[in-house]
Amino acid sequence: MRNSETLYIHFVSLNELKERVGFVLEKKQAFKNQKQIVEFGDMTGYNRFMSFNKEVILGEIYNNAPESIYKLANNINRNYASVHRDCQALEAMGFIKLIETDTNRGQVRPTLSFNYSSIQVEGTFVTIELAKNSRNKTA
Repeated sequence: MRNSETLYIHFVSLNELKERVGFVLEKKQAFKNQKQIVEFGDMTGYNRFMSFNKEVILGEIYNNAPESIYKLANNINRNYASVHRDCQALEAMGFIKLIETDTNRGQVRPTLSFNYSSIQVEGTFVTIELAKNSRNKTA
């Protein structure tokens, strides 16, 4: 049976972000974010970032664990360059990891950043279920 952990989308104010940066600079150590949380400045920023295509990518990674971005692109019927760009953005925000394979061709395997099956957006009733690859509203 698949794991049912949840990735939470949290919104951080500019002041809170400034405090964290100040702490990191003062203590000269990296800020450790919880792995189950991805942060955005506000809902608008999240909505701009999380397109339907990125949700499809996350669902495909969860459901089928493709061996490479090339196979991922084929599985979802999109061109490689667009899927690669979306995967880089998803990795930069902490949704996935791109793991180098043992081949000499520079291939990477996309995996979820941890074993989550849903994404819950803070302050909303929106949950993205990766197994269904769909967005659900729950009360």
